Amino acid sequence: MEARRAGIETVYQDLAVAPAMSIAENLFLGREIRRPGFLGRVLHMLDKKKMQEESVAHMRDLKIGIRSMKQAVETLSGGQRQGVAVARAAAFAQHVVIMDEPTAALGVKEGNMVLELIRRVRDRGLPVC
Repeated sequence: MEARRAGIETVYQDLAVAPAMSIAENLFLGREIRRPGFLGRVLHMLDKKKMQEESVAHMRDLKIGIRSMKQAVETLSGGQRQGVAVARAAAFAQHVVIMDEPTAALGVKEGNMVLELIRRVRDRGLPVC
């Protein structure tokens, strides 16, 4: 949590996503956007529409082609799952993204896809280690 507060995000080799949750829910896991006003503040209701919209923007920005942000991550390939993890890190990192062998659990084709994604994150100005 301290690293996140310092603007540092991490992508792990073990596809650290919640498989049963949607892509949008995974992108905002632990950082859910609450509805404004009473509903969000007191009843802790989530602003799912805003999270969906921002998820689409993040995935489009990194050129990750996925049909719907509502689909469960468990329906994605290994490369797409790791793409979700990379997109989450890129969306919230302010200073640096640390990657712990992000292609280790992937085949050659999916590994190359993730490497291209990492280049896009780097090209956006975020240092990638």
